[in-house]
Amino acid sequence: MAKAWLTACLLLITLVVVNGRVPNSVDPCSIWQTCNECVNATFCGWCNDDVVYVDGRNGTHCASVNKTDPANQWQCQYFQTSSCKNPLNTWHCNNKSWTCEQVTPGDGVPIEVCQEGCLAPTYICNNQTFQCDLTTPGHGSSLEVCLSTCGKIPPPVAPAVPQPPRSPAPTYDCDNTTYTCKRVTPGHGSSLAICLVECKAPPVPFECDPVKLVCVKSTTGPPQQICEETCGRPSNVTPHDLIGVWRGLQINANYQKGEYDMTITTKGQVMIYNPDGTIMVAGFIGKYGDELWITSPDNDPSQRIRGIYSITNAPETKVLTWAMGLPGQEAPVDFDDAMFINHGQEFIFISCLDPFTCKFNPPQDLVSLMLSKRKVGDSSVDQCQQWLNCSICVQQQTCGWCDVPVVYSDNNEVGGQCAGWNQDATKRPFVCPGVYSIINCTPPPPPPTPPPAPTYLCNVTAQACYLTTPGHGTSFAVCNATCGRPIIPTNSTPGDLRGVWRGLAIENGYLSGEWTLKIPQGLSNVIDIIDPEGDRIFSANLFIVAGGAQLWLQVIDGVNAGKWIKTIWGLQFGEETKMFTWAWGLPTTDGNTANGTPASFGQAMLYPGMMEFFWISCLDSKYSKHIC
Repeated sequence: MAKAWLTACLLLITLVVVNGRVPNSVDPCSIWQTCNECVNATFCGWCNDDVVYVDGRNGTHCASVNKTDPANQWQCQYFQTSSCKNPLNTWHCNNKSWTCEQVTPGDGVPIEVCQEGCLAPTYICNNQTFQCDLTTPGHGSSLEVCLSTCGKIPPPVAPAVPQPPRSPAPTYDCDNTTYTCKRVTPGHGSSLAICLVECKAPPVPFECDPVKLVCVKSTTGPPQQICEETCGRPSNVTPHDLIGVWRGLQINANYQKGEYDMTITTKGQVMIYNPDGTIMVAGFIGKYGDELWITSPDNDPSQRIRGIYSITNAPETKVLTWAMGLPGQEAPVDFDDAMFINHGQEFIFISCLDPFTCKFNPPQDLVSLMLSKRKVGDSSVDQCQQWLNCSICVQQQTCGWCDVPVVYSDNNEVGGQCAGWNQDATKRPFVCPGVYSIINCTPPPPPPTPPPAPTYLCNVTAQACYLTTPGHGTSFAVCNATCGRPIIPTNSTPGDLRGVWRGLAIENGYLSGEWTLKIPQGLSNVIDIIDPEGDRIFSANLFIVAGGAQLWLQVIDGVNAGKWIKTIWGLQFGEETKMFTWAWGLPTTDGNTANGTPASFGQAMLYPGMMEFFWISCLDSKYSKHIC
C-alpha cells in the first residue's frame, strides 16, 4: 500500500514539475496522445515529431498555439490542424513484389521512407544448425534458394565424358526494315534471346502542339513520355525579377477601378487581390517559353491562366505589363488583344527597385476588410493570414509561422505563411508542410543605410550654391543652373502630359488606392488631383521650369493655397500606356528659385512631407473612351 502511494506521488510530481517548472508551464494540449484527439481539441495541433519548446524541453506531438504561457512557445516539423493525413505520404510497400507503389495521399509514407524499408527479406545458411537465418539486406538469398541448399551434401561429381565437337550455335541479326530477327552466318549477330530484346522499332517521335499544348505525332522529337513531361508544364523556377510585392491597376476595357495587390514568393506562389480585398487568383507562377502562367496546385488545364508580359524600369520601380488570357484558353496574341472585352485582362504592376528608398507592403486594410466581413463562428477564414511577416505573426495570441506557404484542407488552397486559430476558437484546418513556429522570430539585419545625397541652396547675395542639410535644397547641377539667375516659370504643359491619368502613390507611408490626375486638353494649365476616396485635394496651375526638367505647381485652393510645389518628373512609353513618375518637394512660398525641388526621386520617397506618384495614361486614343 505504501509503495503504491509513493508511486502515485512520484507520478504527480512528474506531471507537476517539468524541468523544474511550475504547473502553468505544462502545455494543455500535451494530454492528447493521438492526432485525431489533438486536432479536435481547442487551440491544439499535431506535429509529425515531438515539439521543441523555447527553453529546450522536448514535448509531445500535440501542442497548443495559444500563447497563455511564454515558456510554452515551440516549433516543430510538419504541423497540421486538419485531417491527420500527411498529403506527402503517398507511397506503400507491396510485400509481394517488394516495390513501392502509390496509394491515396495520406495513407502511405514518403517515397524515401518507403524505398528505405521496402526490401525483400534475405537469408543465410547457419552451418551449425543447418537452418536458414534472416540476415541484413544485401547479403544472403531468398528463403527458397537458401532452403534448397542449406544442410544438403552436394552429390559427387561424375568424371567428364569427352563429347564430340558441337556445331556452332545459331546467331541472329535485326532486320531494320521489318524489325524481326533473322538468322545469319556463325560469327555474326547474337543469340536469338539477345536479338529479340534489342530488335525494337524506334519510338514514335512526338512534339508539343504550341497552341493546344498536347503532344502530337511528328517526324522528329522525343518519345511521347518525354514530350509529356514538359509539354504544357511551365518551369518550376520562379523568375527572380518577379519575386516580391507588386501594386497595380487594371487597364483593359471595362476595367475595375482601384488598386490591385500581388505577392510572388520565392517558392513560386502567387496571390492577386482585387481592390475590395478578395482574392482574384491564387496559385503558382512560372515561365513557359515567352509566356507567363498561373497554374492551380493540381495543374488543372481548365484553371490555367496564360499570359504575355514585359518588364521595364522607371525611376523608383520595376514596371510589369501583364496581358492575361481567360482561364483554360490561349494567351493573348499581343498586348492589344487583351485590351478588348472578353479577350482577357491586362494589368500594369509596379514593384520596388531599391529596398532602401522604396517600401511596398501588401496593405493590411485589404485583409482587414476581408476579415471584417467574417461572422463569429465562420471557419472559412483564417484570421492569422492577415499578418504578412513572421515577427508580427508570432506576436498574435493564436497564430504561428510556417517557413513555406500552408495548404488549407477544406479545398487544398495554398495560403500565406501565418496560420493558426481564430480568436473565437474556430479554425480553418491547414497543413504546414515545413517548420511551424510560435517562437519569436529573429529578423534579418536591415540593409546598410547609404548616406543621403548632398543637397544645395542658393545664396542669392553671393550668387553661389552652398551645401545644406538633407531634405532641403536641390542637386548641385540644378542649383548651379539657376542660382543668381531669375527663374521665369512658363505657364505651359507638355503635350504628352495632357489627359486623364490613373496612378498610385509610392513614397514611404503612401496612401494606398487609385489616384486620379486631370491635365486638360487645350490651352488650360489648371490641373486637378483626386485621392483614392474620390476627394479633390487641390487644383493648381502647372508651369514648366528649367527647359522642362522641372514642373512647378502653384496651388490654387486647399491648405496650401498660394504656395508652390516644385517637382521633378520622368516620362516613359510602355506596351499600352505612357508612364509618368512625378516626385514632389515640400510646399514653399518661394516662387523665384529652385529651392524646395527634390534632389532626386529617391529623396522624395524618403523625406517626410514629400510625395511621389506613378501615373499611367493610354497610348492609343482608340481605347480612351473605354479606359482612360
